[in-house]
Order: sequence, then C-alpha cells, then structure tokens
Amino acid sequence: MRQDASELERLAEQAVLHSQNAGGLLSATDLVRIAEWNRRVSVEWARRYVKLEAWGNVVAYIEESKKDIKKQAWKKRWLLAAIGIVLVVATAISLVLMFQANAAKADAQHALTQANSAKAAAQRALTDSFFRTIGTIESSVSLSSDERAALWDLAELASENVQVRETVIDRWFQTEGAVRRGLNNDTRGLRAASGLSVELQRRIMLRSKELADRLVTALENPQQTDASSLSSLSAAVAALAARMEPQEAARLAARNAQVLVTALENTQETSVLQSLGMSLGNLVKFLPSAQERATLLLALSHIFLEKVPAAPQQGQEEAQEEAKVRKEATELCQLLSPQELAEMLKWPFTVGEAEKIVLTELEHQTGRTFGGDVWKFVEQAQSLGITGLDAPAKRPRIEDK
Repeated sequence: MRQDASELERLAEQAVLHSQNAGGLLSATDLVRIAEWNRRVSVEWARRYVKLEAWGNVVAYIEESKKDIKKQAWKKRWLLAAIGIVLVVATAISLVLMFQANAAKADAQHALTQANSAKAAAQRALTDSFFRTIGTIESSVSLSSDERAALWDLAELASENVQVRETVIDRWFQTEGAVRRGLNNDTRGLRAASGLSVELQRRIMLRSKELADRLVTALENPQQTDASSLSSLSAAVAALAARMEPQEAARLAARNAQVLVTALENTQETSVLQSLGMSLGNLVKFLPSAQERATLLLALSHIFLEKVPAAPQQGQEEAQEEAKVRKEATELCQLLSPQELAEMLKWPFTVGEAEKIVLTELEHQTGRTFGGDVWKFVEQAQSLGITGLDAPAKRPRIEDK
C-alpha cells in the first residue's frame, strides 16, 4: 500500500500544479496505470494520507484527463477521415489529369505534380497517425476503439498506398522503443501493415536483422552494464530474431547470449540474476544446438536463484511479472529431457514452485503421476530409465556453455 500512497501523493501534487496552470493532464498510459490503482483505493483509505479536499481534487483531475483523452481520440478520427477524403480526391485528380494530358500537356503535368505532392503529404500524415496510434500501450485486455480503427484502416489500405505500409514498417524498426509498437498486442500492428504480402514480410525480416544487429552492437559496448537495459535490449533482440532467417537469428542470438553470460559472471547484484537468466532463456531457441543445452541449464539455474512465484488461487489476481517468471521457467523446462529434469531436482534452489514446475513437466513427458511429491518420482525413476540419482548435483557453470 506504500506504493499506492506514493501514487496518491503524486496525483495530488499534479492536480494542484494543473489547477495553477503549471502542469498538464494525465496521458493515456498514465490513465491505464491509474485505473488499476483506482480499483484498489477508496476515499476512506485516502483520508489517511491527504485531506478530503485534496482527494476531491485528485478525482476531478483524473476525470478531466479522461475527457481530454476522449477529445483527442475524436480529433484523430476526424483527421483520418479528412486524410481519406484527400487521398481519394488526389487520386481522382491524378486520373483526370492523365486523360487531359494530350490536350494540355504542360498544364496537366503541373497539376499532376501538385496532385502527387498533395497525395504524398496525405500519405505522410496518414503514416504519422498510424505510428502515433498503434501499439503505444501493451494491453492485457481490449484495445481502445481508436487503435482498433487504426489497425483496420492500415490493413485495408489499397495497393496504390503500399508506400504508407512500407514507411510505417520502416519507422517501427528504427529503434528498440519504436519496434515495440509493432510487436505489442501479439504483433497486430505488423499483421495490419504486412497482411500476407511476401514482399512486405521480406521487408520486415530485413529490418529485423538490421535493428537486431544495431542492438547487439550496443549490448557489446563495455560501458553497457545496467542490468535493466541489458534485459530490455535482449528481449527486443529475441523478438526480432523470431522474424529473421534461422542462420542470422542464431548468429545474433549467440552474440547476445555471450554478453548476458559475461554479465552473469561479473554482476555483484543478486537481485538481477533472475532477470538476466530469463533474458538468456529467451535466446535459447535461436542458438546453435551445440550451445543450446548448456545455455538453457545455465539460464534456468539463475532463474531459480530467486523464489519462483506460486500460481494464484482461483479468483486471485496476479502481477504480470510473477506470471512471466513462471511462464518462462515452464517453457524452458519443456525443452529438457527427463534425465536433465531429474538432474535439476538436485539443485538446492529447485524447491517450492520451481520443483512443482519440474515435476509437472516430468509427468507430461513420462505419462506418470507424482502428485507434486519428489520422492514418488524418485521411486519410479529407475523404471523410467533415469539414472544417477545418487550422484551429487552438477552446478551449470559459465565455462560449460
């Protein structure tokens, strides 16, 4: 609740600044976060931290921000409609002028140039609108009506406006931050831009390779030591690798993995080891087979260093980051053999939810039932062809990778 109280204090201060014309309203991104916060708080709770009048100002400030967002959304829709009309008119003018070219070639050429300029300007405005609207927020629920409309408008663009599709794709693949717009919400933006066009898909693959190469080069900079940045850039590289030729994906993933392995070896902050381990795990499926197994075990050994959050009880909400850790660990365990999974059960950190994940995967692969009891597995291990349970654990080491 301390975090909620801090949010309340920030909102109260922003509301005062706004009332004094010294601060602006909340953005759409802020409102998504605050909607979650608003469901957890009440006026009675708020009065423990601020006066009732300040709470009223906060509520009014949030409502005014919501109204402003809706107003901006309507403006965007009107802009799209106006741009669509301009495109239709520009195209019509172009056709008319072409038929009149023989009668007034010089005048028609001048007018055609003007029409093309108007069409190009309209296309640039349309491109800007798509870039500003699509994928700006990773939504776990439904998209805004404005974004849904923009996705359909992009998907329905006629072939003569393919340049708009190409430019939107190029702008998405300029930076790590921009590419997330195309990748957010199950890559709906990329599907709207490319459809089933082979040429546009090739463009996406080429731009993915170019951006991934730049990001890996940035990761290899010796001054790049911040764990949060390493994880963020590595996540972007993994997402891009999924859209590249396997050989190129393997080459870049191997370079990225080496950076993460070095970071795991040198970091003094135990709190970031799990995050770096998850980043390494995201790259495993793109690595050459010779590196895959050792890297996979190394990644899991670091993910398990911190407690893996248990699945929520029915009706309970779960933090997105907790679900992400459990999902990542589960997917990586699916890539291991029963013998490798058995070896993991010897690790001192494969306990609690981590042990449950490993045993569940063993049940899936062997068809046996262990009921979450590691000793029931041990009793049946020999009949499953799993050996060496009496041998000591082997810690995955960086030099084994």
